[in-house]
Amino acid sequence: MSRCRTRPCARLDERRETKEAEAKKAVVQGEEAIANEKAAAAKAIKDECEGELAVALPMLEAALAALNTLTKARAMSQGLARAQLIGSAPDRQGLRQAGACLRGR
Repeated sequence: MSRCRTRPCARLDERRETKEAEAKKAVVQGEEAIANEKAAAAKAIKDECEGELAVALPMLEAALAALNTLTKARAMSQGLARAQLIGSAPDRQGLRQAGACLRGR
């Protein structure tokens, strides 16, 4: 996209554009190097987190399974306690009849 139509002027434009392009290329390469360093640091953090997560998830699953077991055991023990209370409760009908007999005397 030279503005000149003559050969020497066109060469000057080409040289100027080449220098500008090389300068921009150097800037882009510098930014690319910085971005690559940051990407490598982020990948290292990600890998570390995934490693810790791989250790933590089985622990979490075991804890949830234990909690589920405890919850079921507690429900069963409460159910047994209620059944024992019902089974050992005095017969209400029998108490009413005994009370009626005592009143009748």
